[in-house]
Amino acid sequence: MARIQAQDSLTFWKSPALPFVELRRAQDSAACFQTHTHDEFSFGCLDGQADYKNMGRHQVIHNDILVTINPGEAHSGNPIGGEWSYRMLFIDTDLKAANARIKKPCSNSTGCLKDWPGKRIPWLLNPF
Repeated sequence: MARIQAQDSLTFWKSPALPFVELRRAQDSAACFQTHTHDEFSFGCLDGQADYKNMGRHQVIHNDILVTINPGEAHSGNPIGGEWSYRMLFIDTDLKAANARIKKPCSNSTGCLKDWPGKRIPWLLNPF
């Protein structure tokens, strides 16, 4: 999986084996996100607390909550206490097109979900 360092606290990962998936990790970030949308399905978890709005509901989320965001759904999230760390998984909605971009079959060397021990998603559940 290729690691792309965007700035000090933000890192992205993409794999040629799964071109329709992007992973994002922010560590001790002060970034705030006003209302916005994504074209992908989005799943995320965080360390600490955040002020979160999605599907017309406002709530405080914390590290025991997995957020799910549908494509095109307006949402926002901001850290409580100044900084936060979070992990996001983005999955392309056009899986047919994504399937055509896959260059090789899934194997132990590709890091595919089916190959991870216990079927856990280590980057999401265990933040590095």
